Amino acid sequence: MSKLDPRSQTLVIDDSRRIRFTKEDVFRVFGIPCYGRSVFCNGIPSKEVISKVMSCYLGTDVREHRSIKAAQEVIQCDYGQTMSVEEQNSFKAAFVIYVMSTLLSPGAKYDYASIDYWNALVEPSDIGKYDWGDYVIRRLFDAVVKVKSDMNGTVKVPSITGCTLFLQVLYLDSIDTGFLNMDHTVLPRVMFFGPENMRSMILADTVDECNGVSECKYGKSQVCT
Repeated sequence: MSKLDPRSQTLVIDDSRRIRFTKEDVFRVFGIPCYGRSVFCNGIPSKEVISKVMSCYLGTDVREHRSIKAAQEVIQCDYGQTMSVEEQNSFKAAFVIYVMSTLLSPGAKYDYASIDYWNALVEPSDIGKYDWGDYVIRRLFDAVVKVKSDMNGTVKVPSITGCTLFLQVLYLDSIDTGFLNMDHTVLPRVMFFGPENMRSMILADTVDECNGVSECKYGKSQVCT
């Protein structure tokens, strides 16, 4: 994350190599919408919105903390062969909360879901009409700014938030690793980046391996044009 420049929206490999990206790349990597209504357009969710999402969709009391596990339980519930409209709505809202909390925009607190996007969950049928790519990018930039501030300050072990997997896939998908290169016409890109493929590509891009004293250095591969 220290290599990311939020102002220019680029991954800075070195003085001569940069990888620029936009919210459209979030769509390419994860297949989520990158156009439509802004997730932030209605500001901070009201108490009424929070209450509706928690009670109607997560099945929890508004006085309880916003548990990620509550969303997970809704997703893993056995609904039988058919789902009612209410069950479908609960599943959609819970799925977004779980994926945001664990992958696309994870926070620093354990088992605690952010609510800043919950206005977009009030009507689950409209979830796909929102610009989730922009949301992921903006929260990633917030995370980078915080990490750099922590590293420049007295925080020895800064908490990592934001979608780091996006940066990993973006980088590995933008470099030339020879026979490890993948077909770039198939979306979403993340489907190609399982643990073994990522491990092999990272090894191919390694300049100096970790020796217990110095950090690993990457950037051996050229950026694809």
